[in-house]
Amino acid sequence: MPPINKAKQRPKSSIMDVLTESADYRVSADQNDFYERNAAAQEANRLLKLDSNEIEYIHRERIYPNPLNKPYIEEITDKEYDALKASIMDHGLFHNLVVIDDGKGNYRLISGEKRWTAIQRMTNEEYNSKFPNGIVTKVLPTDPGLSSDDELIMLLTCNVLVFSNGTPDTKQIRDLIRLYKKKGFAKKELFEFLNFYLQKGNDAIYRFINEANAVDELYDIYSN
Repeated sequence: MPPINKAKQRPKSSIMDVLTESADYRVSADQNDFYERNAAAQEANRLLKLDSNEIEYIHRERIYPNPLNKPYIEEITDKEYDALKASIMDHGLFHNLVVIDDGKGNYRLISGEKRWTAIQRMTNEEYNSKFPNGIVTKVLPTDPGLSSDDELIMLLTCNVLVFSNGTPDTKQIRDLIRLYKKKGFAKKELFEFLNFYLQKGNDAIYRFINEANAVDELYDIYSN
């Protein structure tokens, strides 16, 4: 992804901390209070193991794409991947990867497929010079009970929040809202959760939620 304008960055949240290389970040009192009272944030915390500091250096060949992410990266062009590769070569990673241990010795991507793909385009010489010990990666443990909906929530949460400093993908936001609704979370909880991170204004957040509701209603009409 393109370099972030550090001057415009908001203070890190605990989810954003999962996506950065900073290991010594401490969650503020306000953020702790938010996590104690917002059920959607608690669910993200549970799924993404936000309290865990399992950061490892993993070689690129042991990481593989997540099929759940395919609809969200289909329009990314070779030119964009090459530009990202050049940015990583020049500046390094602004966000680490997030993966889940598949229990078979390899790791399935939760966050960072675009970055991983750009790294895959490096020659062995380029890769070894930039990542001699492997790619810095947040590792989530194997969970046989994890549903595909839960894994997609994890993936979309990372995708949406990693773009909270720029322009998030509205389709991913709507899909994330639909998944949280499917799990029974209330509109108020979802509004607070998205507003806390995206800070796009009340009208924009409500529009995302209403659009997600409309998608559900249209799907029901079509199905019946």
